[in-house]
Amino acid sequence: MGKLCIIIKILCVLLMFFERQPSFAEEQGVTDNEIIIGTTTPLTGPIGTLGNLISNIGAETYFRHVNETGGINGRKIAHKIYDDAYRPDRAVANTKKLIEKDKIFCLFANFGTAANLAIMPLLGKYKTPLFSPISLSKKLTDPINPYIFSLYPDYVTQAHKIVAYSITISKRLAVLYQDNSMGREAFQGVKSAIEGKELKLVGESAINPMEADLRPHILRLRDIEEKPDTVIIFTHEIQAARILIQAPQQKFTPQFITVIPLSKQIFIKAAGNTAEGTVALTIVPDAETSPKPGVIKYRDDLERYFSGQEPRSESLIGYTSAKVMVEALKRTGRDITRDKFIKTLEKMKKFETDIIYPISFSPENRLGTKCPFFNKITDGKFNDFKGDCGGDG
Repeated sequence: MGKLCIIIKILCVLLMFFERQPSFAEEQGVTDNEIIIGTTTPLTGPIGTLGNLISNIGAETYFRHVNETGGINGRKIAHKIYDDAYRPDRAVANTKKLIEKDKIFCLFANFGTAANLAIMPLLGKYKTPLFSPISLSKKLTDPINPYIFSLYPDYVTQAHKIVAYSITISKRLAVLYQDNSMGREAFQGVKSAIEGKELKLVGESAINPMEADLRPHILRLRDIEEKPDTVIIFTHEIQAARILIQAPQQKFTPQFITVIPLSKQIFIKAAGNTAEGTVALTIVPDAETSPKPGVIKYRDDLERYFSGQEPRSESLIGYTSAKVMVEALKRTGRDITRDKFIKTLEKMKKFETDIIYPISFSPENRLGTKCPFFNKITDGKFNDFKGDCGGDG
């Protein structure tokens, strides 16, 4: 009888021991039924609309579709979003809360260069992946941070693509850029891309992001002795529109090429007819008119889950980012861990979203695609006119 009691006690101890051991489903942010991801983004303030469109409309549209059609290997996506009002300090606080309190699996679509740079030390500290930060800064991927996977072509990459295109239409180039980290990064990209090319950089002007009267900058380029026949614009959408409005008033009408970081709709509304003939680079195709199968599916899903919500580039960005992340989570399998998720992403090669150019990552490359979309604006519409991107998507 004494031996039996001892055996029972041993079995009870073993049962308690195994009950306390973490199963694969106890990876932080992963339960038997959910994968919890987190986002810090502006939902209020001057660009709160953009954050809402990307996360609460675009990404949410795709997540609802996934959750209604079986989830990810039997688990649904739970998406926690906090407002940082476009303030890096609040982004840091939100990130700590998401990781420490909400126990998220990974971060997703955090908005803004300053915010994403501010949280970078936390990624290594907590070994938390960040997928598709909404920033086009090369600083997020070069040098490589082992926890960051960026999806869209950065400003430097786009600058190189613009120079390659400009060689075919131009001899003399000038640049108008924002006098901040984004603009300076893009301008340095142009300078590095133009070296050794049969294209001359004849002038540039750095613009304060808050300036509204851009005539001094326009006149500076107009009055250069070697007249630029093409001018590249690296500014936010409103400022780019103001350049297009004010330049003809100063009798300055070169070919303009502008990078549109996020919102085609904001740009077109502000520029009106003056955008006609402008070449515009975007990171997604036209949300309203693109015939790409993935964009058609986006419009159908948007109507289903957010009836009456107009298709916009911002929500298409969120939808596309969600689509790629979900694919990586599915490929990681049921026994999901952060380490396996990172390794799965590093093995992703030419994944076709049917929306943007094919996505590839590796241990040495954390930029999903190097290909923006070239559009010629005609009758207020964005027409993709250069669709091959040199084969290096």
